[in-house]
Amino acid sequence: MSKLNAFTIPAMALAVLVSAVPAAASAQNYRPAPPYAAPAYGPAVHVYAARKNTIERRVDRALQQRRLDIRKAREFKGELISISRMERDFARGGFSRQERAQLERRIDRLESRVDREIRNDRRGPGRR
Repeated sequence: MSKLNAFTIPAMALAVLVSAVPAAASAQNYRPAPPYAAPAYGPAVHVYAARKNTIERRVDRALQQRRLDIRKAREFKGELISISRMERDFARGGFSRQERAQLERRIDRLESRVDREIRNDRRGPGRR
């Protein structure tokens, strides 16, 4: 009987320990960040990402529909990459008001260029 006790007691102690670990982990004082807590680089990053994704999808769709040539599509995608780099650089120290305005202007200009090119509108910029 002593051999059985020598094996059973450590096995039961191990079982108690193993089952207590998840309970101890869940008992931590963990609360997720409140939804209004914005990261240091500001909530606008999500807006920029959505706009850039929309532009990229439009360029891809126009390319597939042959409303846009490959050269222009590459040019627009290169501009998107450039905007993404600028956004990443600005995000390191947090966006200032001027940096946000600069990003928005570049995205706005790119959107209008893509629109004009897809519509095959050969009027110059600034003309309506």
